Amino acid sequence: MREDGMDAAPRKVAVVGAGVVGLSTAWFLQEHGVEVTVLDRRGVAAGASWGNAGYVSPGFSIPLPEPGVLRYGLRSLTDRNAPLYVPASVDTRLWAFLAQFARHCTTRAWRRSMRAFVPVNAASLEAFDELAAGGVTAPTVPAPVTAAFEKRKQVAELRHEFEMIREAGQPVEFSEPAVGEADVPQLSSRIEAVLRLEGQRFVDPGEFTRALARAVEERGGTIHSGFSVRGVLRDGGRLSVRSERHEHVQADAAVLATGA
Repeated sequence: MREDGMDAAPRKVAVVGAGVVGLSTAWFLQEHGVEVTVLDRRGVAAGASWGNAGYVSPGFSIPLPEPGVLRYGLRSLTDRNAPLYVPASVDTRLWAFLAQFARHCTTRAWRRSMRAFVPVNAASLEAFDELAAGGVTAPTVPAPVTAAFEKRKQVAELRHEFEMIREAGQPVEFSEPAVGEADVPQLSSRIEAVLRLEGQRFVDPGEFTRALARAVEERGGTIHSGFSVRGVLRDGGRLSVRSERHEHVQADAAVLATGA
C-alpha cells in the first residue's frame, strides 16, 4: 500500500477548480477511465481562466527567476508606476520569499529549471490537439507572438533568452523583421525593432474553458458550481471534500486546481 493509503489507481477523483487547469485535468483523467467530479465555488471559468491573455506559447514558458528579472525587480522597487511594485512593508514572510527568490536568480539555476520545462513544453501543443480530437470544440489558432521594443538594443536580451532555451534542448524559431513588415498595425511609430516568435497559438480563454466543461460533462463528468471547498479530509480509505455549507463529495483522490 502507498503512503497515501491507496492500493490501486483511483477510480473516482474530485477536482477542485473549474478553470482551464482543473477541467483539463478532469478531461485527461477521463481518458484513463476515471470518474470525475469538478467542484468550484462560483462556476466554470469564473476566475483567471476567463480573463487571461489566452496565449498557448511554449516558447515563453520558462523559469521566472533569472538575473535579468532580479535586476529589473530591484529597479522597480522604488517606482510606484512599475508593473512590479512591492510596497514597503514589515511582512517578514514577504521579504523571506523575496530573499529566497533572489537566491534562485542565477544562470545556473535557470538552466537547471529550464531543462525540466523542456519535456512539458514539447508536449503542450500536442495536448491541445488531443483535446480538439476528443471533442473540445473551441479552436486553438496558430499565430506568431511579436515582441516590440522602443530601442533596437533592447532586442538583445530576449534574443539571448531564446538562444538559452535552445541550448536547454527546446527548439525555438524566431525572426527579426523590419518594423513595417511585422504585420502588427497597432505598433507605435516610436517602435524601433521587433522580434517575432513563430509556432505559437492562442485561444479565446473563456470559450475554451467552457468548451472543456461541456466535453467533460458529455463524457459523464459532473460539475458542481457554488461548492466552496473548506477542507479535504481522509474518511477511512477515501477522501471527503467538504464545503462551507457542510456538503461533502467522496473520492479516492483529490486534485486542487484553485489557481495562485
